Amino acid sequence: FAEAAWTLEELVVNRAMPPPIRVAALGMLAGALVLSGRPTDGEAAAVEALASEHADAETRVRARSAIRGLRFFEGRFDDAVDLARAVVRDAADGGAIARGEARLDMGGMLFHADRFAEAETWLLLDADATDAQRDEAAETLAHMNLVRGCWTQVLDAIPASAATDFDASDVSRDVRPALRCHALLHLDRVEE
Repeated sequence: FAEAAWTLEELVVNRAMPPPIRVAALGMLAGALVLSGRPTDGEAAAVEALASEHADAETRVRARSAIRGLRFFEGRFDDAVDLARAVVRDAADGGAIARGEARLDMGGMLFHADRFAEAETWLLLDADATDAQRDEAAETLAHMNLVRGCWTQVLDAIPASAATDFDASDVSRDVRPALRCHALLHLDRVEE
């Protein structure tokens, strides 16, 4: 994320950049800064993007989601849920990606606030969600069901083929088989 932040910062400081592109870069920069260990700078970028008249729905989703992530990392789950609700409102005017990200934000925040039934409905994505969003929703559902002790639902969320047969980050490549293994252990099916 640090390299992405550096590239986006170059765009943002270029005052010759058309305002809508600069503000969109600010929205993306906010999240990159938060995830690269610069939370104060990330929140400042998000606030600036949200204050701009040039911020479209996707930019507002990205910027507000960065602030939501900060509140989550600070352990302020109720604030994070409130911000996720605002992200959902922002995404209503956006495209499919913004709406999918908003549903993932809301579902994830409700999950971490131990509001599992609510989270589950948000993690059922619209038909136009991307494959990556569907993978993230499945993984979040599996985590949530693991916490709840719903072992068969963990396996339903991540079938055996999906545990190893996908294009994702190294973290997901390690987590998915571990989630399945944990559920199989509790079901006395370790041979699978």
